Amino acid sequence: MTNDFNIPSKTTHIELPKTLVLVLPASMFGSAESQLGPKAREYRNAVAEEILSYDGYFAVIDGFLSDEIQRGFDDVIEKGLSNAILAAERMRYPNSISAVRMYGCDTVEVAYDG
Repeated sequence: MTNDFNIPSKTTHIELPKTLVLVLPASMFGSAESQLGPKAREYRNAVAEEILSYDGYFAVIDGFLSDEIQRGFDDVIEKGLSNAILAAERMRYPNSISAVRMYGCDTVEVAYDG
């Protein structure tokens, strides 16, 4: 492969782990309960299972309602983040950003205390 300057380019392929991204997890609580009723718990449990069994990078993007996340589910998120760090170490990517939890609400609301 050449570019506009006829200088050969060297392509390197690096296989990085996939990333599981959980966006606005609080929506699985208050609003989900009111819209889905008992099914909300079933769906939350399925998401929790996915997080706990995932073996790769993990990112969580919280919003201003994240203070509604139940403590048990917050523990699942923290365990998922810990698992992501361990997975990065096993894959020999310990310096990479393998686990991140950030605030990313697009409203003008103030971030929750957590």
